[in-house]
Amino acid sequence: MASFKSKNTVERDRQDVPELISPVQRLMDVINDRRDMDVVRPAMMPEQQQRAAEWWTTKQEPMAGDERPRLEWARPERGTDERKRYWKTPYADRLCETLSRFYRLSHADQMYILDLHSQGIWWRGDDIEFMRLREKVDPAQIDKQELLKQMRSIIGGVS
Repeated sequence: MASFKSKNTVERDRQDVPELISPVQRLMDVINDRRDMDVVRPAMMPEQQQRAAEWWTTKQEPMAGDERPRLEWARPERGTDERKRYWKTPYADRLCETLSRFYRLSHADQMYILDLHSQGIWWRGDDIEFMRLREKVDPAQIDKQELLKQMRSIIGGVS
């Protein structure tokens, strides 16, 4: 038998929903934090914060379906029964993490990452050494049967 929420419960649930902060706003916060720490803005990045945040979103892989924001329940704090909701934002988290890592790279490595982007290779914060190897591999050229055979031999000779 289906249970229905009362009008008051539905209204209270709506009030308990925290505001969702956009990925651009989250990136602007990262940019602000860097300025507060006197970290030099990458030369190729627009100077204005919002433009810089929007620019960074164009340099990152678009949001995948499983990266959409979703409401989740937090565990109640000790001594209370009150459960709170929060936004889980994998896409915005990824953008902020990669921007933070981008800031820590040398200018030459930053330019290398942007060059990879122009070749259609997405950077998700991986090490530069890994990206140099990744650049040489064309996924279309990989023989999947050969790859499976190699994986099986590594796992333990399962065929």
